[in-house]
Amino acid sequence: MIMFNRACGAYRSRFLACLLLLTPCMTIADEPLVSASPPADTVITRIAFGSCFKEQRDDDRAWHAIGDWSPQLFVYAGDTLYPDRHDDSAGLPMLRAAYDALAHNAAFRKLRAEVPVLPVWDDHDYGLNDGGADFAFREQTEALFLQRWGASDDDPRAQRPGIYRSWMVGAPGRRIQ
Repeated sequence: MIMFNRACGAYRSRFLACLLLLTPCMTIADEPLVSASPPADTVITRIAFGSCFKEQRDDDRAWHAIGDWSPQLFVYAGDTLYPDRHDDSAGLPMLRAAYDALAHNAAFRKLRAEVPVLPVWDDHDYGLNDGGADFAFREQTEALFLQRWGASDDDPRAQRPGIYRSWMVGAPGRRIQ
């Protein structure tokens, strides 16, 4: 197991990048799930919330319904994907396959091109249903989440343990967080 000193936050993004490079099954085809940028000076009046999308079971109606509502933000509040089963190897093949399926979903691709997506993770994004700190591949799943959701090197989540984050968006004096 790879250990690192939490006090070395400045090196965290390099550690996570190296961890991804050393982890088997990483392919050039791993497409980041980047979305439109949050609006800087727009008064936000429509925010969509969603979670628990299971690509293997659901169809595209949810993504079309969200897009038809024309939200200015979409908070993807955890369980952004459901692997068929949890991974028992550091390569995380099931989690990677679930990210690939979401990245290649045409309706979700259209939604994220038009609407900023603010992803939050939950247990299935973590890689183990109801998993906790004892999950052997938690650092790998965190690195994969950041990589696949297109987090930049200056993203606060790349500088410290954990995926939690806050965003401030909207017009000055009318911002939301």
